[in-house]
Amino acid sequence: MDLAAWLDKLNAATLPALGHSRDRLLALCADENVGMARIVETIEEDLGLTVRLLRHINGLSHKHLKSEVTTVTHGQMMLGLNQLQRLPEGLPTVEELEPQARLRLLQNFSQCYQAAHLADTIARRRSDMEPGELFMAALLRDLGRVLLCLHAPEKMAELEALIAQQEREPEEAEYVVFGFGIDELTHALVEAWGLPSLVADSLSGENAANNRIYGVMLASQLTHASRRGWYRAETLELLEQLADHLLLSLEQTIALVHADAVEAARATAFYGIRPVAAELVTNAIEVEETATQKP
Repeated sequence: MDLAAWLDKLNAATLPALGHSRDRLLALCADENVGMARIVETIEEDLGLTVRLLRHINGLSHKHLKSEVTTVTHGQMMLGLNQLQRLPEGLPTVEELEPQARLRLLQNFSQCYQAAHLADTIARRRSDMEPGELFMAALLRDLGRVLLCLHAPEKMAELEALIAQQEREPEEAEYVVFGFGIDELTHALVEAWGLPSLVADSLSGENAANNRIYGVMLASQLTHASRRGWYRAETLELLEQLADHLLLSLEQTIALVHADAVEAARATAFYGIRPVAAELVTNAIEVEETATQKP
């Protein structure tokens, strides 16, 4: 299947939500005195609910929208409690998937949220006027990868094995397995689903000169790198780039990123999976043991 065929297949796909998030959202919407920040938090912690909200809002007639909706906060203000209560209707849940598919999807949800949380932290450190937009761009930046893990698990396993062999760069391996880059698929889905244009902008290296977009790129790249190892040369190089971006020392930046990963893990503890933040200690022990074994 080429890119057009995959887009045609996935264009009609629905991303599942977590039953926990769905039930919490319904309970919150039933409370007339609820703080809207709690509703926003519940939706943002669930990629399935977030995509449903943005697809619904940005799919409305353009005559009702003066500009695209780029954050959950903006979207929930437009819908109101009654419509938010209906948001999960007809949406499948992650819990309905078979165990292996559920685990893969939750791992991807976790990675997306970790990247978004870090992008938000970076944006706030740089006093960005709309950090929520960068949170959303990072959260959705791996949308194509998430959908492929759900609808093409064998090919994604083949891709991961090829990358693990370290004989090909990830982008090259994607072309070998799929015939196109996964970012190309994400870009196409963003346009087809009416998702924020900042997501598409963050997929092009040509936009790295834009400081806002560069922060999203670093957050995403660091999240991917940390899953391969917190103390690898690749991760350290990205941390050095982030330190320059934030005008911090490397030590301050490492402390910031590690603390941020722990915060993201706590926020999504209800996923019920081992977060990448847990590897901070494991990886550190492995590095120390390797160092002590050297002659």
